[in-house]
Amino acid sequence: MLNTNDRFEKNCVRDAILAATGVRTKSSFVDGTRPTHILYARIAHLGFLHNWLKEFVDPASGVMPQGLMGEGLVTAIKMELAEYYRSVALLQSQTCESSGSSGTLRRVCVWAQEPLHRLTWLTNITHTSQHKKGGELASCVHRFAQHGDERVAQLARRLLTALTYPLLVMLTRWLLHGIIDDPFNEFFIECRSTVGKGNMWHERYKVRQWMVPSFMSQEQAAQILATGKSVVFMREACADEPDSSDHAHHLQTLLKATTGDEGDSSSASSWWEADGLRAAVCAAHETATHRLLAALTTHHHLLDHLTAHRRYLLLTQGDFAHHLMTLIRDELNKPANSQYVHNLSCTLEAAVRATNAQFEPPHVLSRLYVNLVSEGDIRPEDNGWDVFVLQYRVEEPLDSVFHAQCQMQYRALFLQLWRIKRIEYNLHEDWRHHTILQKRLKYMPEVWSLMRRVSCFRAEALRMCSALQEACFVGAETAWAELFAAVAEHRDLDTLLHLHFVALERQSVDALIHKTTEQKGVPMTKEEVMQLVNLVEANPVLFSKATNASNNQLKEATWLKITNIFNSMTGGGKPEYIPPDEALEKVAAILGAGMATVPFGGDAQVEVTETVLDEGLVVDSAVVIPFDTDTEKLIPISPSPRPAEQKIFFINK
Repeated sequence: MLNTNDRFEKNCVRDAILAATGVRTKSSFVDGTRPTHILYARIAHLGFLHNWLKEFVDPASGVMPQGLMGEGLVTAIKMELAEYYRSVALLQSQTCESSGSSGTLRRVCVWAQEPLHRLTWLTNITHTSQHKKGGELASCVHRFAQHGDERVAQLARRLLTALTYPLLVMLTRWLLHGIIDDPFNEFFIECRSTVGKGNMWHERYKVRQWMVPSFMSQEQAAQILATGKSVVFMREACADEPDSSDHAHHLQTLLKATTGDEGDSSSASSWWEADGLRAAVCAAHETATHRLLAALTTHHHLLDHLTAHRRYLLLTQGDFAHHLMTLIRDELNKPANSQYVHNLSCTLEAAVRATNAQFEPPHVLSRLYVNLVSEGDIRPEDNGWDVFVLQYRVEEPLDSVFHAQCQMQYRALFLQLWRIKRIEYNLHEDWRHHTILQKRLKYMPEVWSLMRRVSCFRAEALRMCSALQEACFVGAETAWAELFAAVAEHRDLDTLLHLHFVALERQSVDALIHKTTEQKGVPMTKEEVMQLVNLVEANPVLFSKATNASNNQLKEATWLKITNIFNSMTGGGKPEYIPPDEALEKVAAILGAGMATVPFGGDAQVEVTETVLDEGLVVDSAVVIPFDTDTEKLIPISPSPRPAEQKIFFINK
């Protein structure tokens, strides 16, 4: 028979075991000693932790996590509680049904140390995981998996493996089929179903940064996003369903292994830390991106369209740009309200047929077209140069590469480069006219100073245009080379889009149309350069005024010399006016008769050897005064001031 102390000990052990499972009992230990109270309190704390975990996994409590991953965590905690119940039942069978001193309260307290440790950390994990779901929930549990205590780390690993199994299923469907099956918004990739095909690559799928599990890097999340987007893009935009590859086998193997090891606490490696997942993701990404780029370059001619954009919208095809400028300049000089697309399109086709652009493939030439600025943006003083735009038409799936923002950049670059090309073209035309004029003024030192200033200004303007074009093209050459190399290597589409963006941004900065141009520390601000460009663009007016001034000085000086020669030959008599048509006939008759000499300045003799009459200007000779060789008399020409209808005729030497 048990004595009183043994009976009291046995009752305390029974009550302590029941308290460890959250069951309230009569206070049989009230009359016990302080050490007994301390031991009982330690064991009873298990009941408090147990009750909290029971509340956490109870759907009616309001604290149970939601979603598939939350259910996975609840299932894992229930399994831990079941293991706890099993150990409590085993303890109860060993203590309450045995006789002797084996079932003491102290022994129960010693047994409670391991369950107390486990339930304490389970409670800590659940407190941290409240109101979390998806990747956030996985990140909370993953922090405990990095704990220095191996027992805590193993506990967290078991929970994490269980709760992330739905994540693995969603990840597998996304990588293999491009499908997001996420009814509770737990996946770290978000799908915006309202976005159309045109913006599918850029806007439909986004990474929820706060949902990315902490065991997954941001680079890996971006890689997973790009892989699934590639699969969806091929299926919807390219109408190309990808085949299953080796990475599908790796992912399916991970699914089976996770299902089999879900309750195995001694698993050496879970799916979220296994090298097989990283290898499978890398293989899936490489396969999907290579297949996508192969489809874009082979079936949709991505490289041809990139090259065409650069040749014709950025004017790197020099013969085409120059010939188009030659053909279209007269039409664009007309007012803006008289410009018509069909007229300009005919000119564009003529420029294509006359240059190397005619050898471009049909899928390139059919997309090059002329457009005009909308009527609402046209000002009354605008002409064709202000509204003419050369554009390139793109369709699915290339509209994801040449999206709306990209097209706006190409348009802005074309307008700037076309403007500079127009200035350069006009400067070359002015050089031709000024060269002719300079030869005519060879023996007129009175206008040399003016012509020199005009020539210097023209040379400076031409040098500035050349520098702008060189900076625009040479500065961005490296970026364009990287882009074309990436296309040839079938890099992923996100990389191509980034390189394309960098190339356009670099060219925009060099063309002085980028918003950050003033922040780059250039010697001249954007406004100053554009003012100079506007000044140079107006050079036809400036040079026309300069030429008129030169002609006026020439005519005044020439008439003075003619008058002096006439006075020296006639003794100061008043010259008679002969109408231009009669003078022309007489001069022609003289030239037809052969060589004629004219006294010039009293000493010089100027020979007339050509039968060309030039009205108003001397090209490459001194002033030649026609005279009659038979009578050796000067053909009189009306002195200055002369009527507006009278004209002076000079003979080219």
